Amino acid sequence: FDNPPKIVVGESNPGASKKLMTLYEKFESPKFCVSLGEAEMVKYCDNLFHAVKITFANEVGAIAFSAGIDARKVAEVFCSDTKLNISSRYLRPGAAYGGSCLPKDLRAILRYATVQSIATPMLAGVMESNAMQINRLVSRVLARQPKVVGIVGLAFKNHTDDMRESPYVAVAKALIGEGIELRIYDPNVQVDKLIGSNRRMVETALAHLKQLLVPSLEDLAESDLILINHAVVERPCIDAWLKQGIHVLDLVGIEGVDRDLDFYEGIAW
Repeated sequence: FDNPPKIVVGESNPGASKKLMTLYEKFESPKFCVSLGEAEMVKYCDNLFHAVKITFANEVGAIAFSAGIDARKVAEVFCSDTKLNISSRYLRPGAAYGGSCLPKDLRAILRYATVQSIATPMLAGVMESNAMQINRLVSRVLARQPKVVGIVGLAFKNHTDDMRESPYVAVAKALIGEGIELRIYDPNVQVDKLIGSNRRMVETALAHLKQLLVPSLEDLAESDLILINHAVVERPCIDAWLKQGIHVLDLVGIEGVDRDLDFYEGIAW
């Protein structure tokens, strides 16, 4: 009580929380004044994540125990990482995960658990939930009934040409299947320089990728809807698109853009 991790006040009228906050002036904890709904959702979010953390630790513990590994030592090392593991990283609503590491390692551990007859329902549900995130995104795009969709970023993350299991490749493939014309901007992706499994994946999923790529962001201006997957766009560019009546679906949350502007939306607002 004397050292809370945060203080959250939900208010129905702007400014109504100021008097209540005076009771907590001596506390150095971060303080937040939000709407009633946001405050309620924060409390649910706290408890849901606590439940997820406990279940995650227990499922990993069961797998480690079956392999003769001390899960306590694993947890000690895991929890020492406060940059990626025990931190705010990966906890903002956004696109589905992808790449060459996360899907592969998840499949491997789930396969091992199956062989060892260990039930890991939470870990097993991760892949299904990730696929649903991709499907929801495709549905939101289709709901706008665009004829031409511009895509900013195709690799699974920025600053790479790695498209292995990229959720954006899956989205692009689905949109093509719906008869939508695509224009893709990703300066890191050069088809002629792709090698190995990365090249084979693209040839299978997007055989005509070279014809879909455009050299600049300006080439997306004729789109009906633009999907921003990588943070390589600045606010003036987005403002220009919005003024033209182009719908912009921003998955990364470009800084400085007014979220209340017409035709502008994010993955979770």
